[in-house]
Amino acid sequence: MAAGEVDPRRVQGVLLIGSFAQCDADGLDFLADLGLMSVIQFRAAERSAEARRAVISQMAAAVREHEAVEVASAMASLLPRADAMVLDGVYGVANAVSMHHGLAAGYAGWL
Repeated sequence: MAAGEVDPRRVQGVLLIGSFAQCDADGLDFLADLGLMSVIQFRAAERSAEARRAVISQMAAAVREHEAVEVASAMASLLPRADAMVLDGVYGVANAVSMHHGLAAGYAGWL
């Protein structure tokens, strides 16, 4: 999102997958429709920064260790059904390739 704002001439569009609402919004059950892995991430973040780091480290390692097609399939467990459906086919594989590239230097950006 920041790149699109800072230099819109170089960015054709911004796609958000699994973007989140304000977690403490009145009347919102924040975790209600999230995928299992997202719930695990948020529960870890509630416990401590160390717990969050451990979960993200494990997830990043799993992404790096698997082929793009496998990552695309596994991503479905991270997202609500409507978002997971978008990961079928070409987009899911392209997203996984981007994740591999983004995680090549480590998982700090995900964290």
